[in-house]
Amino acid sequence: MTRILQIFRKDVRHLWPQAAASLILMALAAILDPTYTNEPQSLSYSLLLGFALPLGCWNLIIAVIHEEKLPGDRQYWLTRPYSWKELLTAKALFVLAFINLPLFVWHVGAFAAVGIPLGEHLPALLWRQLFFSAFYILPVAALAAITRSFGQVILTALLVALPVALLDSLLFARFRINWVGMESMMTAVIAATVSIGVLAILLLQYARRATKLSRIVAGGVAVVLVVVVFAGGKLSSGAVPHVQDSAIRISLDPRSGLHRTVERSMRKDMLTLDIPVRLEGVPADVYLIQNGITVSIEGKENRSWRVAGGPYIGFHDVESGTAGLTLFASRYTLDWLGAPPAKVYGSAEFRAFGRTQILPLPRGHSVVVPRVGVCRDTRDERGLISLVCYTPQPRASVTIGTTRNRLNWIIPQGLAESSIPTSSGFQPLERFTSLLSYRNWEEIGVTQLMSAEPLPPVRIRFELPAVDLSEYVVSGNK
Repeated sequence: MTRILQIFRKDVRHLWPQAAASLILMALAAILDPTYTNEPQSLSYSLLLGFALPLGCWNLIIAVIHEEKLPGDRQYWLTRPYSWKELLTAKALFVLAFINLPLFVWHVGAFAAVGIPLGEHLPALLWRQLFFSAFYILPVAALAAITRSFGQVILTALLVALPVALLDSLLFARFRINWVGMESMMTAVIAATVSIGVLAILLLQYARRATKLSRIVAGGVAVVLVVVVFAGGKLSSGAVPHVQDSAIRISLDPRSGLHRTVERSMRKDMLTLDIPVRLEGVPADVYLIQNGITVSIEGKENRSWRVAGGPYIGFHDVESGTAGLTLFASRYTLDWLGAPPAKVYGSAEFRAFGRTQILPLPRGHSVVVPRVGVCRDTRDERGLISLVCYTPQPRASVTIGTTRNRLNWIIPQGLAESSIPTSSGFQPLERFTSLLSYRNWEEIGVTQLMSAEPLPPVRIRFELPAVDLSEYVVSGNK
């Protein structure tokens, strides 16, 4: 341990200008962080966060590793009375002391500044440190370990690392739409691939100084990363996510009136049908958002017609055991199906949300939202009131309103994650703003905040055996 601290103190003496520059940039980013202010993120802060601060940290990592260069066999440190394990530990300690620890302090300070309970969100902070190290520290450490000078680092980055990073980014953007529900897992797989590969390179270099082999391993890791991103996108695009069949029953509810929120067909030759239904077996604290649906209609003489999909097809206003089933059909189709009644059947997949909590609006103070962070009110330059939520990673949706007919979303359901936090950047918190603004508190009324946590998706199979479709043509389409 004494030798480790001696190496550490030597590195501090030699590299204090670079370390001071990195700390100053990080402190400046923490002070100017717009996450917990009412100001939007400026161009200068974006440059600081996305350019100057990463370069300052990367320069420090490269400098501390190049203090005892690894390629070759004539370095002075080979004659020193310390082992490669002590040297590697001292380098890791330096990076932890001047990059990871200041970053952690910044993030803890940001949590305290906005009032986020540290105890509940400490795992998110630690996960961010892990993924930050995987994506921001380890790749640069590998480049420094297999090069002799800063110029070689730049040349290797331009010829190898940068093209691979760009290709991975392009593949990530190309296949990201296929990773719905799997993005966190894919990010974790990429982080694990980088970490394992870089640790192998560092062990090879410090233990054996096998530079040629280490460079081959680095090239192999780059190829594996491209394959992982490409294969992950291909596999997830053809994969069918696991959806649990539900015991919820759907039946015709002829006593219910038509729903006023029906989206009518934009085509003049298409009729809009809105069939009132009843849902039985939905837990009291769970609500459903349709994710996909297949519907068929069977008429006389076994004539069957499959309803074409679309953004407004399916169930809506699913609340309190009732809903509406909206379908589009041409007059010709209804005539072809024959005289009523008809059978309407199919299956629908729903995203489920539960463990709903009703919280007061943050009027002049912060409101802690479990599994999210905190929410508070703010005014823009026009004086309009908006509600904002600060979170390290949203694990629940947040909306203004206690019903699902007229909602003002702050954190929509699609952005709520139940997986491990995989964020890895410098900025500690995400800021979400309500979709709508208000002129005054009277316009907001007596509504409240509502949060709900994502649950496993469900599939509901339904069959409505005797439906007179003509009774459910929306007024104005007849």
